[in-house]
Amino acid sequence: MHPSINDFCSYRRRKENALSERLYLSILKDEPEVLTVIEVAKILRIGKNKAYDLVNGGRLSSIKVGGKTIVPKMCLVTFLLDTNNYQLNPV
Repeated sequence: MHPSINDFCSYRRRKENALSERLYLSILKDEPEVLTVIEVAKILRIGKNKAYDLVNGGRLSSIKVGGKTIVPKMCLVTFLLDTNNYQLNPV
């Protein structure tokens, strides 16, 4: 049985995500494995209130430790890989 076009597209998407994930990890290589929300805001070049909105709204996964909210680097990468989280503006 031959693979369908959907199988091919699914494989290609997984491969592109793996490449994008490696690219983001390379870009963020000097960042700690766990970030504060303020550090995430600086990386994304957004305000701290917007960063907290992303966390509190569940769009950016985080961990609560005591009274502190931290964001694992992989959660930031996952956020960046999901194109539903942002809008690209044509130049």
